[in-house]
Amino acid sequence: MNSKAQTSPVFKYIFAAVAGVIVLIFFITFGAQYIGLQETKSSSEIATSLNHVLDALLTVEGTNAPIDTPFERDLYITCNRISFKGGYPTDLEKIVFAPTILEETSKLHVWTIGWRFPFKVTNLFYISSPNTYFYLVHDSSTKQQVEKLTSSSFTNYIPTLYKRQAIGINQLDTSLLTQIKNQAKNARIKFAFFTTPSNAQQIKRELPNSEIVYLNVNSEWEGEVTFYDTGDKVMLLGLPFVYGAIFSDSAYNFNCSISKALDHLKFMVGLYTEKAKYIRIKERGNCNYQLIIENLVEFSSRNTATSLIEQRAKLEDVNDLLIKNGCISIF
Repeated sequence: MNSKAQTSPVFKYIFAAVAGVIVLIFFITFGAQYIGLQETKSSSEIATSLNHVLDALLTVEGTNAPIDTPFERDLYITCNRISFKGGYPTDLEKIVFAPTILEETSKLHVWTIGWRFPFKVTNLFYISSPNTYFYLVHDSSTKQQVEKLTSSSFTNYIPTLYKRQAIGINQLDTSLLTQIKNQAKNARIKFAFFTTPSNAQQIKRELPNSEIVYLNVNSEWEGEVTFYDTGDKVMLLGLPFVYGAIFSDSAYNFNCSISKALDHLKFMVGLYTEKAKYIRIKERGNCNYQLIIENLVEFSSRNTATSLIEQRAKLEDVNDLLIKNGCISIF
């Protein structure tokens, strides 16, 4: 009896200790799950807030500004969604050109350009991190055209907010690549060639994580871009999309954003068609609105770069003719 009486308190202490450990484990586990939930919620809320900031900038053309985020965390941007690491994605209705992942960034650089084709369609967004270097490579025949892109005398030049430099292809030797490698350690490096990328293999050897695109464009910035790593080719409908190819790291996302832009274009064509029909009813005299209505309808049916560019020129001519005849223009 005495033995049982003596050992009973010992078991009580053991039980209390075990129970205490169980309670402690519960609170630690609950605390970790709560913190994880709060981080997920926080990441999701910040992604939503960033989306709202982009909404506000949608009406402002030609703006460029740094945007701070409250923490350093990977940001994922696809054609249709945006999210921070650990958070839920939020839908992205705007047309954004950006790398798929901006690693551990606490600051974003955002720039907008208005797309006209031939009328104002929408604003396009370009997003990057401060830790990104853009090199625009030209030869003697494209030198003047490419140097415009970094010149403040050019209307839609790349803002000084971004690290960008126009360089001749003959300058892009081992010495310069080593300099770039030392200068841009752990950075995103993008080479945009406006000439045949004859030294692309050398660049990939020296800078294996660098990105390369080849932009084969005319004086109106229309043509085709080739993403070097995959060989994918995508059409270019002017300077805003040249910039889109420079800022993007994925042919898939780039092509998806172009598709969204064309959807916006068709929507705007529909609005202008209805406008022309309304004015045709109200206006009398020698104003031929049927011709521009037919051209707008034809414009909405085109889906290749060449046919869109051709029909755009016809549409501009017909609209100019209305102005010349003293009629109300459609755009």
